[in-house]
Amino acid sequence: MKKRMCNGFIALGVIIFVVGLVFSAGSGYAIWRSYESIGIYTFTSTGEVMVKEERERTGRRTSKVVNRHYAVFASADGQYRNEEKISLSLKNGITRGGKYNLEREVFVDRTGDYKVTPPQSSDTHDKRVRTNFMVAGLISLFGGVMVFVAWRIRRQHILNSM
Repeated sequence: MKKRMCNGFIALGVIIFVVGLVFSAGSGYAIWRSYESIGIYTFTSTGEVMVKEERERTGRRTSKVVNRHYAVFASADGQYRNEEKISLSLKNGITRGGKYNLEREVFVDRTGDYKVTPPQSSDTHDKRVRTNFMVAGLISLFGGVMVFVAWRIRRQHILNSM
């Protein structure tokens, strides 16, 4: 194998190694920042109802603006709040003073931010992020091995030519 060809493989291996490191750094940060479930809470309507304009697709290139009703729900201790899309009949009930309850799971990250989702068995986002981290690590490992092997072949070629 020629010296110039080995240099090309070394350069390609370094590029693959750096790309793998960049992707694994992003995935690593997402794992560090991952949300952990703190349990299922009962959220009660607070009586606040609002109308938001949303764009709804009516075709491939066309869309229209529609008004959607949202209600604010809060946990019993008032620490967690969530806006939920509601139907017109539920909106009428809440504006008349009715109280409605929802079961929601609360996830909290290391910085104290939270997200509220319908109850689920596990956080699938966390699994996907861990898989991405493993794949990026393997890409980085492949690039590192490629650089090492090409460097060894180049070194052997140089020693044999002396």
